[in-house]
Amino acid sequence: MKKVILLLGYCLLGWGTTGLWAQQGFVATGGDATGSGGNVSFSIGQVDYLSGAGSSGSVNQGLQHPGGYSLSGTLSYDNALQGGLSNSTVQLKQGNTVISQTTTNGDGFYSFSGPAAGNYTLNVQTNKAWGSVNATDALLCQKHFVEVALLSGLKLIAGDVNASGYVNSTDALAIQKRYVGLQTSFTSGNWYFQAPAVALDGSTNTTTNIKGICFGDVNGSYDPSGTKHQPDLFVENQGVQVIDGQSLVNVPVRVKESLNCAALSLILNYPSNDMDVLGVEAAYDNQSLVYNTMGNEIRIAWYTLQPKAINADETLLTLKLKLKNANNPSTDLNLSINTDESSLADFNGANIINKTLLIPSLVNNGNGFSLSQNVPNPYKDVTVIAYAIPVDGTVKLEVLDVIGQSVAVLQDGLLSAGAYTYTMSGSALPSGVYFYKMSVSNSTTQFTQTKRMVISR
Repeated sequence: MKKVILLLGYCLLGWGTTGLWAQQGFVATGGDATGSGGNVSFSIGQVDYLSGAGSSGSVNQGLQHPGGYSLSGTLSYDNALQGGLSNSTVQLKQGNTVISQTTTNGDGFYSFSGPAAGNYTLNVQTNKAWGSVNATDALLCQKHFVEVALLSGLKLIAGDVNASGYVNSTDALAIQKRYVGLQTSFTSGNWYFQAPAVALDGSTNTTTNIKGICFGDVNGSYDPSGTKHQPDLFVENQGVQVIDGQSLVNVPVRVKESLNCAALSLILNYPSNDMDVLGVEAAYDNQSLVYNTMGNEIRIAWYTLQPKAINADETLLTLKLKLKNANNPSTDLNLSINTDESSLADFNGANIINKTLLIPSLVNNGNGFSLSQNVPNPYKDVTVIAYAIPVDGTVKLEVLDVIGQSVAVLQDGLLSAGAYTYTMSGSALPSGVYFYKMSVSNSTTQFTQTKRMVISR
């Protein structure tokens, strides 16, 4: 034995911490120490504390070795972006036993330091939100089933949302229903991750990358970063449609530009307290359409295996609407779009960008007079004001500033009974809050109504 100074700091065990401190003295060539966390075994060769010469020793912390090697890799989403999946748990397992686990960083990177030699599998768990699944994915599942375009790899696995072992029309329907809110989950779950097997020799750095995908996202449109992208689809109010009394009204949804689309995922905001949605119909045959109303949303998932060219101003869908209270003339009935979750796609599943759907402004003709909210509002350059009168009369439509002074007269003269729109340019007015006022009069009738508008540049 040699006289040595042994300083062994806090040795981290797999389940606790043991503090060891050896004072100057004589130490044998091996030994065990026990602390609150468990056992640490160590061996020390014949060490001369003056010369530092001697044979090597080792300290074992469960599966941790001081060799400096690692098992590492990146957890990423299976699409063209290859975005890293952060804040997800990667487990190192032998059989059903979790040997160790770690959390991916902001880029999806994970690492295990110095695992012992052996055969393992990697298992992933995540709490990241599921999403980006819509009618386009349903179209691609249906195309796979009829063998028009086959899915493969993780996309094929992602398409089997009912966990049947194959992809067919049932999966396509389930995807549509989840998009519109008729079901809230898949039998398969929300996420699929590869579970690669790894064989470690106890001394070599090993890199194993892992990919994951949301069930249903067969076109790989999910973005792990959560970045909001520019909208692909817009809605513009064009024309006026009067909703009279309790009668059912068919409201067309038309395309502004000609296109050839095979899938539509559409969420429209509507005044659910004032209007019932009794149906949504596709404009032509051989289509799969599912819709649902949730809160103040009309959610529509539509696709077809027989796409056709749709001309500008042609009807794509028809909404069947009915007023709940026909005697409320001040209700704003205009429909708007949720641009974050709405899109058009072609037969290949590629997004058709920068397209606009046309929906008429809806006017409640309960007592005959109606002044609708301007669209859009706030606005930068141009906005549209819709109004209706039940009788012939002198109509004055003017814009007022916040102290009630008239700053623009849009209409002043005799009009016949009917529905009208006025396209207003705000270029001559500075940014700010304004009001627009409609006054109608004839020998027997006086009517006035005012709405608020905002110009924002």
